[in-house]
Amino acid sequence: MAREVISDGNKVAAFGWFRLHALSTGRIADISYSIRFELRDGLIVKYHFLENTFDVAAAFRSAGEWLLETDGTQHRVPSKPAGAKKEPAR
Repeated sequence: MAREVISDGNKVAAFGWFRLHALSTGRIADISYSIRFELRDGLIVKYHFLENTFDVAAAFRSAGEWLLETDGTQHRVPSKPAGAKKEPAR
């Protein structure tokens, strides 16, 4: 769902979110995105799509731990938040 659309001549940008359902894990996630289009003669000639890939990956992740490094500091991200209930076996 686009929350904001900005245009300037033949260039357009949209910002919003979409709902993703990861069938393999059963998780549902709301993913933020931005998309930029360049048009010529009413046709899209170029586009750039950006999404929150961390949340997309988390929706599909079934196990394991991620190690992230930001500004020289390492952060461990467990597969499930501390205290989360275990998903029932299928």
